This record gives sequence, structure tokens and C-alpha cells, in this order.
Amino acid sequence: QVVSKSHVLEVQIDAGMENGEKITFPGQADQDPSLAPGDVVIVLREKNTKHPQFTRQGTDLVMEQKISLHEALCGFKIPFTHMDGRSLVLQSQDGEVVKPADVKVITGEGMPYKNAPMDKGRLLLKFQVEFPSPHEIDDEKRAQLCKLLPAPADKNISPNAEPKQCIDFVPSREDQRRKEAYEQDEGGAGHPHMRQAQCNWQ
Repeated sequence: QVVSKSHVLEVQIDAGMENGEKITFPGQADQDPSLAPGDVVIVLREKNTKHPQFTRQGTDLVMEQKISLHEALCGFKIPFTHMDGRSLVLQSQDGEVVKPADVKVITGEGMPYKNAPMDKGRLLLKFQVEFPSPHEIDDEKRAQLCKLLPAPADKNISPNAEPKQCIDFVPSREDQRRKEAYEQDEGGAGHPHMRQAQCNWQ
């Protein structure tokens, strides 16, 4: 006689376990007198809830950090609270210059390794450098910066070259119409100014 019976399995989630990892309970699935019992397999799924500060990549934690141009050139000290509640200070190296999209690393401040929770991965810092807004730096300070910063390499500009001043690009409705026309032409119709008339044969 087969009797239906249920029981509770206790699943232990160890520190450092990753999305998609499986926990197997051998012989705990449905049983039949003529068959060997199967296994119960638990598949871990991380919540899609986005952390406001960190993104996980395996055992690494990635944190995007905005700094000012002053901090990028002259150094920075940035306090922040880690996921475990500790207060830390991000500090640049002496004489270091941080460029936009630079990535720095702090070892041992990432996610814990599975089966070795005392060992941790890396904390990767992706920097965004915020530049001053237009006209925030007056002419006097700009002149001082030009003297302090390394001069650009000589461009060997011809005396006959015609000067053209660059201005900010602001997308217009005409730009949008051109983009839409181009995307339609990508489907095989060809450029609108190069389309050929189609003949209908009777």
C-alpha cells in the first residue's frame, strides 16, 4: 500500500553561493515500491532587486563612484558604508590621476567564497569624473589652470587652415526624421535619394 506523506526539508544557504547553484537531497523525491526514489534538487535564484550601491559579478562586487575633477587630479578620500555595516574610506594613491571610466580594485572586500567565508573577492570601483559646468570656471582661474596643466602637444596647424568653432550638439526634429529614414532604408529600400522607380508589369 502506497501512503502519501510529506515532510519538511531544511535548506542551508551558505555564504558565497551563486545564482543557479543547486542543492541536492538524494532519495527525497517521490517513492514507488517498484522504483528507486529520486532526488529533490533546489536551484537558487537571486532576487532581481537592484542594490543602490553594489552589483555582484561572481565573487566580485562592483561599485560605481562619482568624483569631481578636483578629486580626479588632486586625490580623494570618500567614506562609505559596506554591505556588512562597516565604515570604510576609499583613498587614492599619492600622485594618482583618475580618468573617466578608470577601474580600481580593493582586494578582500567583495563577496565571500563558498566554503571559505573568511576569504572574499574584490571590490571593483568604476569611476565617473564630473567635469565643471559651462562657465563655472572664470577666465582668471582658467588662465591659471592653463599654466599649471601640461601643455598639449604641438598640432602643426597650417597657417592657411580655416578656423571652425565647435558648439554643443542639440538633437532636433530633423535629426530624428533622418534617423528614422535611415533605419527604414536599412531594411533594403536604399537611400531615399537613390531609390529607383519600380515598374509594374502587366
